[in-house]
Amino acid sequence: SYILSSAKLLVSRKHARILWHKDHFDIEDISAHGTFVNTIKIPKQGLLRLDTGSVIALGGSTPDGGVCRLRFTYEVIGPTP
Repeated sequence: SYILSSAKLLVSRKHARILWHKDHFDIEDISAHGTFVNTIKIPKQGLLRLDTGSVIALGGSTPDGGVCRLRFTYEVIGPTP
């Protein structure tokens, strides 16, 4: 698993966790400010599946109207076991 973190105002220090499950990735919201995937809010302590190209938004708007957004991408390199 990986921890996403940011120093932005409305993003928690430890905000979300990305988990590998046999054949796909999920993202878990562990924040106080909310996590969204393709505009869908992840339920508190809940999981949502990530697909390549998914847009992850962390927290609420900053005072200047910005939101911390990430685009999730992965690819399989070589044969899978």
